[in-house]
Amino acid sequence: MGTDNKCPFCAQDIAGSSLVATIRSYFSAEYRAYTESLSLEIQAIRDQLDTTAYPHIRAAISAQVAVVAQWADEMQIDQSAITTTLIEAEVIWKSAASKLEKIVASKQAKPLERMKPALAEEAVAEYEPAIAMLVKVNDILSATGRKAQERKAALSKADTAEIEQRLHRLENQKVRFEPLAQDLLAKRNALTEKRKNLDGEKTHLKKKIDEHASKVVSKYQAGINHYLEYFGCDIRIESIEPKFPGGKASVQYTLKAHGHKIELGLSAAGPCFETVLSEGDKYTLALSFFFARLKDHSNLAGRIVVLDDPVNSLGSSRRTLIEGVVRDLRVRGAQVVVLTHDERLAAMMWRDKKLRDIVPLQVERTNRGSQLLPWDVDRATQTDYVEHYLTLHDFLENGGDHRPSAACIRPYVEQRLRHLFPGPPFHTRDSLGQMIVKIREATAGSRLYALQGKLPDLESINDASLPSHHATDDVPGMDPPTPAQVRLFAVKALEVLE
Repeated sequence: MGTDNKCPFCAQDIAGSSLVATIRSYFSAEYRAYTESLSLEIQAIRDQLDTTAYPHIRAAISAQVAVVAQWADEMQIDQSAITTTLIEAEVIWKSAASKLEKIVASKQAKPLERMKPALAEEAVAEYEPAIAMLVKVNDILSATGRKAQERKAALSKADTAEIEQRLHRLENQKVRFEPLAQDLLAKRNALTEKRKNLDGEKTHLKKKIDEHASKVVSKYQAGINHYLEYFGCDIRIESIEPKFPGGKASVQYTLKAHGHKIELGLSAAGPCFETVLSEGDKYTLALSFFFARLKDHSNLAGRIVVLDDPVNSLGSSRRTLIEGVVRDLRVRGAQVVVLTHDERLAAMMWRDKKLRDIVPLQVERTNRGSQLLPWDVDRATQTDYVEHYLTLHDFLENGGDHRPSAACIRPYVEQRLRHLFPGPPFHTRDSLGQMIVKIREATAGSRLYALQGKLPDLESINDASLPSHHATDDVPGMDPPTPAQVRLFAVKALEVLE
């Protein structure tokens, strides 16, 4: 019957037929039971005759061969022949298993089809040569096992003479190994002596390191603390203890910050190096280690000391202290190279009369990388007031582009007025126009009253400088000043308040 609920003979609907449902149910259950039983039987055949069954047989036989081999001195057994027989039997077994597997797989694929018994009998017959070989090996092992049992029984009844004879034979065997044993013993004694010497040398070196630590390392500790105090840093190296982890010499530091011992590295349990010390403190500690190492050298002549950004993360008050250290290094004969972004530190060292033969250089970026050029320290560190003055003076002396000078005229006059009359009355944010108003409104006897005679020049400078001040803003109605105008009012700006 099909699964479309139509009778294959009369095409009538059989969906509601209880008889059809009963037949289907019965034969479906029987079929499942049959196929399950068939699968179990096929698996049993495979467990006994499949290619995977042979390694278990061979392992069991090999275990028996190993037991029998212990009696090799008492009875002869050809282990190589047994191994060869097992290999030949395995080849035959695998060939028979391959043929049998095809028949079993065919039956499992078509469980309802009848299989010819002759096919199965032929496949099973293929195993017979292999089984015969395994029986032969088993017979050999059984016979050897019986002999071993007989030998054990005879030994248990042996007299003293036989035991002495056996002992004598064993002693003769021992003699054959004595030269090798003596050689190995000699090598062992040599290595033991070498290790003893190395241990003695290690103890001697450790003693020397301890002596060195007591003399030099403690001095190094004092040097570090000296510089920490010099820089005003509330950190101290409490102790320096030599350690030998894994046989390697190292130093263990104990650090105190603000009077409290802190753990080195990072610790979640409490205050530690990473959480207590600021970046400035860490940098100061590193500098102190470096300077203490240099302090240990009595003569630095011919040495080059490079300081890379020595005021990084340090307060402005420490610039003078760094300059003092550099001066000390120079006095002791070292050539000092200071790399810094801090122009004020560079200017301080440049102006220090005790530091001789200083060469100021700057790094200039180029399309190909960078290059070293002479650095004008005075020009680089001057105030806006001095820079404006030098710009106007350079234009009047040497000419060139008039636009930078035009932008300097009014700022210079404003800064000059603040310099001569610091606020009050003039304040930092007062423009030149606001200053002119204060001068015009000044009463007799006041500080600004004497400047009223300068008002015409100051007003003309203010009016003329407006276009140059707004030149970059493109203000309608304001034409930028000409070179001649800039020259005229540059002279006025420099002379009006002389």
